Amino acid sequence: MYRKILLVLVLLVGLALAMGDKPVAETVPRGMEPLESLSADRLYRRAYAEYGAALDMVYAEQNRKAIEALSLFLEKYPDDPRCLDAQYFLLVVYGRNNQPQEQVEIADAYFAGEPTDNALTDSFKLESLSAYIWTQNLITANTLYAELLARYPTNNSVQAVAHQQYLPALRSAGDLDGQKKIFNFFRADNNRQYLKNPHNYYIYTYELALIYFNEGDFKSARPLFEEVAAQKDTRVLGNFADSAESYVKNLPK
Repeated sequence: MYRKILLVLVLLVGLALAMGDKPVAETVPRGMEPLESLSADRLYRRAYAEYGAALDMVYAEQNRKAIEALSLFLEKYPDDPRCLDAQYFLLVVYGRNNQPQEQVEIADAYFAGEPTDNALTDSFKLESLSAYIWTQNLITANTLYAELLARYPTNNSVQAVAHQQYLPALRSAGDLDGQKKIFNFFRADNNRQYLKNPHNYYIYTYELALIYFNEGDFKSARPLFEEVAAQKDTRVLGNFADSAESYVKNLPK
């Protein structure tokens, strides 16, 4: 009897092995393997997962993980067609990690390949624009900004991103006409919806009012100051509102 039972068990085990059901012993849990041991497909999936997590979090450690995985993929598999996407992901994470010099290096490498005008190339331009400004590569920044505006003359969402990225360069250069153009852009056609920070609408309005005030155009400055002064109960805008109210009181009639 026992021999029959044992024989049946042996047959069942043999059948399981033949069907490929043999469990594979792993030294570490899946998802925790050393990056260097992963194939191209698994490393890309891992890098993409780390990138997605970095977008969802504000932790420098998660940014580091994404940078490590993406950089290794680009290093180990430079001819993989997914490298262009990986370059862009790395560009984004460097930006979130406040590493403009590294962003410029990634963007320079991409543009050196003379890419065609497409959505990915435009994404590289938008994402790297502020990095070129912060690293004082103003000639490149000016070129990218002009190209984006020319390529998307009626796309307000794209123009809004480009304007926000480029504004620090105009402030640094003291280009008041350029600043006025951007500030008025966000006051028109409900373009304020494209601002990364909704409070910037009132900050831009305040700055625009100051420009008009300093130019002696008090008629244009007054309604702008009044608009900002009305935000007095807003904690973030309180100081701007108080200052705007002071200007309103002292403006020539």
